[in-house]
Amino acid sequence: MKAIRLDIYLDESLLMTGVANNEENSAISMGYIPGSALRGACIANYLKQHPDTDLGHDATARSLFFDDNLFFLNGYPASPFDKTHRAIPRSYAWHMEKPQSGEASDNREVRDYVWIIDDAIEPFERSKREERPFYWQSTDDICAMNKPTIWSNVHNASLNPMLKKEETSNVFRYEAMARDQRFVTYVIGQDETLVEAIADYLPPGQWFLGGSQTAGYGAVTVETTTISNWRGESEPDYDIEDYTIITLLSDVLLQSAAGHPITDFHTALELALGRDIPSPLRYFARTNLVGGFNRKWGLPLPQRWAVSMGSTFVYDVDDLDSSELEELVDRGIGQRRGEGFGRIGINLNAQPAFSTSSPTLTQSDPTQLSSSSLELAQTMAKRRLLQDAQTEVLRYVTNIEFRDDNDNLISLPHNTQLSQLRLVLRQALRANDLGLIGTHLDDLKKAASDQFTERRLPLAGNISWDRWLRQRARQNDGLTVIKVDVEDIRYQIAGAAPVVDDTLKTQVTCQLIEAVIRKAMREDR
Repeated sequence: MKAIRLDIYLDESLLMTGVANNEENSAISMGYIPGSALRGACIANYLKQHPDTDLGHDATARSLFFDDNLFFLNGYPASPFDKTHRAIPRSYAWHMEKPQSGEASDNREVRDYVWIIDDAIEPFERSKREERPFYWQSTDDICAMNKPTIWSNVHNASLNPMLKKEETSNVFRYEAMARDQRFVTYVIGQDETLVEAIADYLPPGQWFLGGSQTAGYGAVTVETTTISNWRGESEPDYDIEDYTIITLLSDVLLQSAAGHPITDFHTALELALGRDIPSPLRYFARTNLVGGFNRKWGLPLPQRWAVSMGSTFVYDVDDLDSSELEELVDRGIGQRRGEGFGRIGINLNAQPAFSTSSPTLTQSDPTQLSSSSLELAQTMAKRRLLQDAQTEVLRYVTNIEFRDDNDNLISLPHNTQLSQLRLVLRQALRANDLGLIGTHLDDLKKAASDQFTERRLPLAGNISWDRWLRQRARQNDGLTVIKVDVEDIRYQIAGAAPVVDDTLKTQVTCQLIEAVIRKAMREDR
């Protein structure tokens, strides 16, 4: 898909109120910038350039804003170490240990209760859902999580500003997202022409978003970047093989086949895929009220219950394969998808338990960073490098064709042998010892060994499987094979470069071998 990234800096506090404000005289902001607000600002820019336009009868406006051809995604917090790295909502399956007293430490263990299904972890004795609503995806053990800083202020509204009396004055409490924070969002679409057209109404510079703009709220600075090949909001974890785990990356508005509002995600998924699906093995879900406002008519939209972002549903892979969900990942599910509702991610986390941190400020010079901040910056830089490496691995494997010119499958090692090799590969990754691959090949009986020595990989030189595997294991050169330059400045975070050690090289080399094996096994099914 093609996308336009919007990097948003809050010059003033931002008031993005939802439906539930707890009390009449309060305005409590949500912790993110809804896509509907961004779409509304874009429509306002469109009307400035076309002041006589009736949006309801303007075919161009409808295709840009109302026909779900373009999707204005929610603005989520930017990483303090990389302003272009957008957070995503944490899963409701993530739990923390309930503190005995006081507040929990920011550097705490989190357990993903999805994996209780495999007895991979035990639940905490006293647990509650993880409080921090957003995290930045990482392949490392330390997961950076945070929630936007909220700024509280009290306002007094009076009929006579110079006279404060109980009969004529009201006190209002505003809880807004504090200034000097950064958020990242995207406008995405399949139609390149429409994405290019919408860019004219997304000018870089100062915008005003949210409520109380005349009272010192809502000024933001926007930077825009066009992305020709947008890879998505999230990266799937390819270690998850037995389950399809769906996590909602935004609130989802659903309706039944009869058009009635519902909050049954499973039923809506069956309708979207057009087939019956066995019920999820586990799910962790919540609902919340969602509203909106029609600026043309000056009226609020009807309130509806939505399935909350972070809700998670676990299916057996034999009942629901992730490949069936690719279109839903791209286009979303449910109603009001053009406003950022209905976004989903697949198989986002394979770690049953992991450590977390809550980064705060970033600085430009890594020598000025504290030791903990420098370590976190290097971790984020490593995550960026691994993310890019994963993309290059997929590109490398895409160019391997296991069929001849007549579309006949070439001779491959049997899937049983490849499955055994995958097990050895995982042992090698855990032990950080690629020599286990060569040992495994040496120990094979002749019939099995011949499958690797006599059958060829369709790469340059038509190399045998045995020779290619031994070269990768001996040289540990996965990064070189996929042509990733580890010294590229784009991998630096706050000036800190990723630490490229043998462990990282082994991880990438194992990913490369694993990807080649998986493609061969899929072809030979």
